[in-house]
Amino acid sequence: MLRRTATVATVTLLVDQLTKRVLREAIGRGEVVGFVPGLDLVHWRNSGIAFSSFADSPLIVGLLVVGAVGAVLLWFLHHADLPGAWVGAGLLVGGAVGNTADRLTLGSVIDFLRVTGGPAFNLADVAIVAGALTLAAAARRETPSTPSRPVPEPRRAPRVNRN
Repeated sequence: MLRRTATVATVTLLVDQLTKRVLREAIGRGEVVGFVPGLDLVHWRNSGIAFSSFADSPLIVGLLVVGAVGAVLLWFLHHADLPGAWVGAGLLVGGAVGNTADRLTLGSVIDFLRVTGGPAFNLADVAIVAGALTLAAAARRETPSTPSRPVPEPRRAPRVNRN
């Protein structure tokens, strides 16, 4: 399972970084280009996380990302046998590493997709959300380690008539 998880994380990271590179070369910083109705291509930078939260606190952002990825990996190592958990963990870790790579190399995350009128995001963000939802679904499907059997009712001693 770990090999499959690492493969999903690596592919997610590569696709994320490739799309951001293509965008940087195709669209000027701050530009907005209509892509399809309701979806724009943009070239925006975000130094924070989730809607620019903690934009002025790179240490807090780093700690939150390391803590979240660590928690996901720890949970996954204890639940790797759950169907689909490896996909969710791979997507989430690959997306987190993709955005962290931007922060380390560019000083901010490149966001390039925007639902018209909404916030901008990127494929790493999509992978993080999809990974979290996949892990949540896997956790909900978790079955107990021992088969569930009806508990037999205790036998009662017959009543003795003391008349």
